[in-house]
Amino acid sequence: MFHKEDFQAVDIASIAGPVTKMAVTVLEAGQVPGVFQQAFHLMRSGRPGPVLIDLPVDVQLTEIEFDPETYQPLPVCKPAASRPQIEKAFGMLNAAERPLIVAGGGVINADAAELLVEFAELRAKGELPDRSGWAAAAQERKARLQRRTHFDDIPIKPQRVYEEMNKAFGPETRYVSAIGLSQIAGAQHRIPYVHVLVNNSYLGLIRQAQRAFDMDFQVRLEFENINAPELGVYGVDHVRVAEGLGCKAIRVTDPEELGAAFEQAGKLAAEYRVPVVVEAILERVTDIAMSATNDISTLCSVRAAAAGGSAGVAAA
Repeated sequence: MFHKEDFQAVDIASIAGPVTKMAVTVLEAGQVPGVFQQAFHLMRSGRPGPVLIDLPVDVQLTEIEFDPETYQPLPVCKPAASRPQIEKAFGMLNAAERPLIVAGGGVINADAAELLVEFAELRAKGELPDRSGWAAAAQERKARLQRRTHFDDIPIKPQRVYEEMNKAFGPETRYVSAIGLSQIAGAQHRIPYVHVLVNNSYLGLIRQAQRAFDMDFQVRLEFENINAPELGVYGVDHVRVAEGLGCKAIRVTDPEELGAAFEQAGKLAAEYRVPVVVEAILERVTDIAMSATNDISTLCSVRAAAAGGSAGVAAA
């Protein structure tokens, strides 16, 4: 809902406009079919790209008359060069002493790789050198270039959490970001899933944005919880909070126990039909390579996700 002074009621369409092909907030429920029709048309036409559709709560809850039998998608527009444009391009290629063809993703999207090779060989007046072996070797090397994730440190590094999540849940798992409301709704409606909470008791992304401006202010969440001394300075007892919401919860402090915890969480979710929170106690501050300033020559750091602020959720 707009104009309610809520943080989430921001003008997201204006924010996303510069980085999308279309960004729109639907204010009338009856406009939803047409907006989606236009969105799918734009995202697939020309150079494919993202669109953003913002649906306020009142629009989501409104029923409209819609007959899917009469719905027709808009045709996808694929740009094609005119005859004069083609002739000019050929003239430039023929006049060049050492022409260079830079082929991008459009060739792949148009399924024109074989035609491109045929054209290049015609221009070269012979077969091009076979570089498929080099390409295969380069792809193999690229596949091995992975960021290090296997850390045995205690407290746990977040990279290790995500590594164990990938092992435990597999490539078909869907991940979403969530807040505390998801646990409440999940318990209310008996929806089983595994909720992974990475707890460093620190507002990571807020501090990330402030570092370049020397504004490291009020981003620490640590305190000594007199009811949970075993937590040290990690403050909120998320296990008890989750249990108070009607969920199951597991706390992990050793990276070697993550895999077993995820397996147990899946079993608990299946048995009790409720969300299961797996809290991983992270090291207090974790740096990963990413620029945090407007100076692209300087590599700064991004802080780990804050406890309770963002979490990975894996479907059980």
